[in-house]
Amino acid sequence: MMESSFAGDDDAESALIGPHAVQYVEGIPDSVKWIREPDGLWFRSTGPVVRHVPAAIVSTAIRPWAHNSRLPRIWHNPWAHARFDEFADFPTGIIGKRGGVTLRDATIQPSAVFGLDADWPH
Repeated sequence: MMESSFAGDDDAESALIGPHAVQYVEGIPDSVKWIREPDGLWFRSTGPVVRHVPAAIVSTAIRPWAHNSRLPRIWHNPWAHARFDEFADFPTGIIGKRGGVTLRDATIQPSAVFGLDADWPH
């Protein structure tokens, strides 16, 4: 089944903590390095913001026939004042306080969440 050509985990990551960018000093080839632009919802150049939102739930497969094949990913805000511990079996995006990201797969099947046969809708 074709995934969305418009959004993915990297897009959610960029929206929440900022996109990747290349930084360099002009004329010094060895100075090139990947950085993260600090302009996401949760992190700006001034530091962490929007601390009252503990998590974001992002789905890239919102289609009537696809909800049994993929669960939305829970992105946890490491700077939030509260934690969001619901849906612990769902796939997660764990953002480190220095901008690193770890993706964890679901430990439950969508069919179990929705009470459907594993081969639904076939």
